[in-house]
Amino acid sequence: MRRPIPLCLLPAFVLTLLPAGARAAWTSDPFTDVPVCTAAGGQEDVRAVTDGAGGAIIAWRDGRPGTPGIYAQRLNASGDPQWTADGVLLSTASGLYLDAAADGAGGAFVSWVEGGLTRVQRVDASGAPQWTIGGEPANDVVGDQRSTDVVADGAGGAFVVWQDYRSGFTYHIIGQHFDAAGVRLWGSGNGRTISANGDWSITPQADCTPAGDLVVAWYAGGALKASCHAASTSASVWPFTSVVAADSCSGSYWKMVSDGDGGAVIAFLKGGDRVYASRIESTGVRTWTADVPVGTAASAFPIEMLESPTHGAYVCWRDTRNGLSGTVAVQHLDGAGNALWTTNGVVVDGIWAAYTGHGICPDGAGGLVVQWRGNAGLMAQRVDASGAEQWSPGGELLAAGAGAPFGIRTVSDGSGGAIAAYRWDPNSGATDVRAEHVNADGTLGTATGVVVGDAVGGGGVRAYPNPFRSSTTVELGRGAGARHARVDVVDVTGRRVRSLVPSREAGAEGGRVSVVWDGRDERGRRVPAGVYFVRAEGSAEAGRLVRLR
Repeated sequence: MRRPIPLCLLPAFVLTLLPAGARAAWTSDPFTDVPVCTAAGGQEDVRAVTDGAGGAIIAWRDGRPGTPGIYAQRLNASGDPQWTADGVLLSTASGLYLDAAADGAGGAFVSWVEGGLTRVQRVDASGAPQWTIGGEPANDVVGDQRSTDVVADGAGGAFVVWQDYRSGFTYHIIGQHFDAAGVRLWGSGNGRTISANGDWSITPQADCTPAGDLVVAWYAGGALKASCHAASTSASVWPFTSVVAADSCSGSYWKMVSDGDGGAVIAFLKGGDRVYASRIESTGVRTWTADVPVGTAASAFPIEMLESPTHGAYVCWRDTRNGLSGTVAVQHLDGAGNALWTTNGVVVDGIWAAYTGHGICPDGAGGLVVQWRGNAGLMAQRVDASGAEQWSPGGELLAAGAGAPFGIRTVSDGSGGAIAAYRWDPNSGATDVRAEHVNADGTLGTATGVVVGDAVGGGGVRAYPNPFRSSTTVELGRGAGARHARVDVVDVTGRRVRSLVPSREAGAEGGRVSVVWDGRDERGRRVPAGVYFVRAEGSAEAGRLVRLR
């Protein structure tokens, strides 16, 4: 049975603020998803990021005859493609190691390796490439470069990291910082060497701290290492050049996210491919006394992660606790490494789950939405802040038909639901890029708004004005004030944008708690227009805010 939406949504009139072309393309039929690209030749390596307005930007490698290369498309909140049919061409080369990140202004950064060089392109909200045609090279040292990972720096620019064989005897990790105009800021033509020891350093992953610094982790000789670098100088922020994040790691199935406080949380496999996690604080010290068991019921892979407002992380994985058919489970770790949900995770599909990919995104109320390939097709489930499943047992069917989804990428719609982007393999013929949307209540199609101020967690969250341009006042339910030490504003990727200390309304005991947000992040910069969530620490109360341009 589907439950009521436990999240404040915008009133229906806000839909009129969307572009004129934004009319419903999402359907309620799981056999009719949205075609993002159906060009001949086949598509693969799908990546998806939020556009900050309820839609998604999707990038992929394309093998279409005559004009193969890297392409991208934007879907608005209603599921309508906004750019050139079958995508905007970003590069005419068949690049490898594709990655993407939202730029915070309705566009995206896309990275790949082409001709022995790591390249990055920025595409704006209208689909126009902003940097050098074919992408800005991150360095000038042509060679064996692989595994790019790009992340926005929060100031209009981007960091990119990759593994590099320039030494001629082992892989090193190299990084580069671009400003908003695509100008290289680190190491000129060489980039910044992050790992230069004798280890076989591969598969780097990057994230950005609230201070705008780059945190990087990589696999090195059976262990995981990490480092943090200042945006302006690339100098090491932590006391040591690198920190051991995990002494033992089984293979390359691991993930890293920022802890939202200058450090990082890493989830990895060890001891028979079981899932464990560790945390490095902003001082560069491993803060948990031992590797924390996350999912030890059976052999597991792959892993997905999300940043948590608690300075911990959400972790999702597939394991074989129910046999080779596969199980998908999720867990929430707090900043101390405590598992907040059921031991070995909340099982969202215990019947049949493929190992071909699953995705997660925040629901804006302390929980998440999980998407995976199940026995019937593309499935989804919502898990609330307490670890309780909100939709039908076994999940909701999003997409089905002849074939199957691969490489599922999940993006928040900013309203408690999620957009899935994926490569659809029809079993015969070329693959396509397709997308589907699930609402906060588990239904398919375009969401119907609910008035801001509806009860959330029993007390209700109100904001006025909302939508807003310069500032907004957020009020939390009466009787809740004594519990709230902090109110977090997070974006649709789950990243904490700002922490605010509320004040209790003068007067009666149990008075309403209010806090003013000036639309700025922790560094005092105006945040881009788009959707944000506000949530009180230690409470289920949450709400949605929209900042207008």
